[in-house]
Amino acid sequence: MIAKKERDYLQTAARQEVKLRQDYIGRTWLGSLPTQISYAAVDLLARQYRHAEAAVKGNKTLPPCATSCHFTQQYAMPCVHYIAEKVILEGAPLTKEVIHPRWWLDKPLVFLPAIFYVKSTNPAS
Repeated sequence: MIAKKERDYLQTAARQEVKLRQDYIGRTWLGSLPTQISYAAVDLLARQYRHAEAAVKGNKTLPPCATSCHFTQQYAMPCVHYIAEKVILEGAPLTKEVIHPRWWLDKPLVFLPAIFYVKSTNPAS
């Protein structure tokens, strides 16, 4: 059963790598993300980018992130505010490190959120 789950996961990851949309490959703001994260995540980021780009080009101010933005909490990816500031205004491409590992095509075998890391108080360990 575990071998089947692993095989299914690897097949799904391979399909998503092949299914990458050609219009996203080569976009400087995405960097190498189209080959590293799922196509669903790329679509979500592209939507956020379009909203950020419209706001920046139209000189519109976005409402404060803390009061209006739930995208990062829901999807664990950069929101429109982050994209507007870092990507559009500063010109830095998005990196894999700002995307939660659940969206990565090559997931780490062991992923524990920082809350689960326990510092040992025993100096011998």
